[in-house]
Amino acid sequence: MSNSKENDNGRYFEYIVTEKIKKDLGVSLTARAQTDQDRDKIKKIDPNVIIKMDAAAIKISNWVSTKINAGSATILDRHPDKEKGKKTHEDISITDQKRQVAFSLKHNHEAIFHGRIFSSNNWIGLNKEHPAQVKFKINKQKIISDLHRNIPIDTKFADKGIKEQYQDFWSDFIYKTHENAKQLLVLSNSQKNYIDHLFNTIIGNGSNQYRVLKIRNKVVVQDLNNISQPSSVKIDNIQIKSTDSRSKYVWHLVFTFDNGLKVSGRSKQDSSTMKSVPSVKHDWQIKEFGKSGILEKEL
Repeated sequence: MSNSKENDNGRYFEYIVTEKIKKDLGVSLTARAQTDQDRDKIKKIDPNVIIKMDAAAIKISNWVSTKINAGSATILDRHPDKEKGKKTHEDISITDQKRQVAFSLKHNHEAIFHGRIFSSNNWIGLNKEHPAQVKFKINKQKIISDLHRNIPIDTKFADKGIKEQYQDFWSDFIYKTHENAKQLLVLSNSQKNYIDHLFNTIIGNGSNQYRVLKIRNKVVVQDLNNISQPSSVKIDNIQIKSTDSRSKYVWHLVFTFDNGLKVSGRSKQDSSTMKSVPSVKHDWQIKEFGKSGILEKEL
């Protein structure tokens, strides 16, 4: 499935769920949420996909009704991925006179956050003048320059995967990019505020937070309200053996926190054409809950 189709499905699913909650619980929408509804209702979605979305929305609306005393004074908002001051990852929040319930909403994928690897130097809260910040940025520019010598800007280097003649160069680039991030991020073990910042960047930091995942015909809710904060993290930069030929240039940056939570980011190119800043996207997924306190149930 193309990224644009995935995005359209995800946005339309938010539209469906919002409409269902609005109809069932009588909530009011913020102006921002209404604007998003008007934008997303015209997206062209496979009718068979919509049927499954509708079925999932019924379950989600019923679940929301158990978490909040909804009525006309209850406000539903839809949140952008990037929002000033936002420290959580919710897509939808619902607020009554006493409390707020917020959740991220996923349609057939389980990404935990949208962190870009070139911005990973911001994940532990270091000030911009810190020597590790300076070193990270110098290394980043060198790694990109080395890649451009082998895959010049504007080169079409990918087509449903990296073209064979560029695979070794791309693999080396991703490996070194991960190592550069790892070198800075391991500093999170040196101070409590750093490890807290890293963990909260990945998981989010707020009260009454949930993840709601539509996975094929299932709807799964992950409760994030009793998470234990870790005191350390182990970071690995690995490849996973696979019969898929693309695995030779895919690297995984894996965070294993001492509370048992394990999060893995699988690298992938986000453009088939080489950019001045290579377009890299990671699929960040929880691989293990451990004793982190995350509770999961199927609706």
